[in-house]
Amino acid sequence: MNFDDHRIIKDYFDKLECWKCLPAYKLETRIDSIVGFALPEIIKDVKGYSVRAVIPELPLRVGTLEKLNEDEKKKKENRSYKVDFYVLTECHKNLFIEFKSDSNSRNDEQDRYLEGAIGKGMKKVLGGIIDLASVSTYEEKYQYLLGTLHNFGLVKRENGNIHPTPRYSKIDRIYIQPHELKGDDPKNTIYYQTLADSISRCYKGSELMERFAGSIMEWSTD
Repeated sequence: MNFDDHRIIKDYFDKLECWKCLPAYKLETRIDSIVGFALPEIIKDVKGYSVRAVIPELPLRVGTLEKLNEDEKKKKENRSYKVDFYVLTECHKNLFIEFKSDSNSRNDEQDRYLEGAIGKGMKKVLGGIIDLASVSTYEEKYQYLLGTLHNFGLVKRENGNIHPTPRYSKIDRIYIQPHELKGDDPKNTIYYQTLADSISRCYKGSELMERFAGSIMEWSTD
């Protein structure tokens, strides 16, 4: 069977644009892999930082971020929130990136736990991940995560123990979202117009990525 790549790419993104209009369709979980793949180029192009690592769905241990009473500790201490993407730059900046396909999916609870993580700093966030790894039923996945963090110098194995070793503890947050909302800090927000322009520049000549940039522009008005 012969396939027309141009037609497949067009039909795929046309379908996503249609499905995005449905009330329960969560677009960001379908396209976040493309965004994550492109993040090193986007961050370099838009923010000027070369990227060492991108880790999706970085866990934030609840017991590390929040003060819990004894009953809450039993139920919540070793649960986790997630950051869409953790980015470590070549200059050792720590970036927490939240990707939204609908501006209205921003919410106060998410802002609260991200602020909590930023307030604690990267060293404590990493300490929380080490604690989670010691109790999680997803042992192999957490060991893989710890190995990844070790490879980038964020944790160190020593005498049978693992310690957080980030170069800097400060965390910066960046939202990627369709358009401006009241109260946004433009320095910490990448809007879809900027995202689409960056993808078009960074992947000029790629039919897949240029078509993706076109859909991003379509979604910039929510």
